[in-house]
Amino acid sequence: LSPDGGMVARHNKGFRVQVFDVASGSIHHVGPQIPYPGGVGWSPDGRWLTLRSFRDFQEGNTRRELWLISPETGDAETVDHDRADVGYWMTLEPSWSPDASSFAYVRGEPGQPHMCNLELCVFRLHDRKAVRLTTSSAHPQWSPTTGRIAFSRSSERRPADRLWLINADGTNERKLTMGDRASGDVNPA
Repeated sequence: LSPDGGMVARHNKGFRVQVFDVASGSIHHVGPQIPYPGGVGWSPDGRWLTLRSFRDFQEGNTRRELWLISPETGDAETVDHDRADVGYWMTLEPSWSPDASSFAYVRGEPGQPHMCNLELCVFRLHDRKAVRLTTSSAHPQWSPTTGRIAFSRSSERRPADRLWLINADGTNERKLTMGDRASGDVNPA
């Protein structure tokens, strides 16, 4: 549902993103056909949709991609893709900054063990750049009132998730919880 409540976006079986106008009932497709789409989300200002996809899903050589799509014009671009096989749980919907200028997301990092191969990144709309903030991260959640991002982290030695906090510019990274399997520190909110 768009932030103003006027439109609903979804992906269909034809690998297209559809936008429904709530008032008129009209439907239009935006962006190209994107293989195995999922996780459509709106920016806080309603100007952008994000979408994750799984290319070559059936061939066993899965490549996960993150897309940015304009619901108004249909213009679409691939923002980033995994650099390693990280399992299906990795590609999550991005978490937008309150002013819709950036979003946080995770991507696969090559050469790392499965539980530790996720990089926390921020994609900046003004220069179309992805900036890596830290590693071994998952489930980013941008604060609605500050420039901070909460996330969870696991490691090979400590497989239980722990909550962390980092500034959106990558500074002031700090651990909030020690984490244990029973604590449920997986998804910050």
